[in-house]
Amino acid sequence: MSKIITKHYHKSMPYPLQPGEFTAQHFSDSEIHERAKADPGAQPLTSEELAKFKRVNPFA
Repeated sequence: MSKIITKHYHKSMPYPLQPGEFTAQHFSDSEIHERAKADPGAQPLTSEELAKFKRVNPFA
């Protein structure tokens, strides 16, 4: 039988960071903005790309 270890975290508990991990609190707003602009997978959608999306909630 294998042993299963489960850890429970609550939002009031600080999440333990691994070595080399950082939260947004470690960066200024300008650093976060620059890192987001440098990430090719996090670029904003163009108007044409947004137009291709189908509305999920018809009442919104």
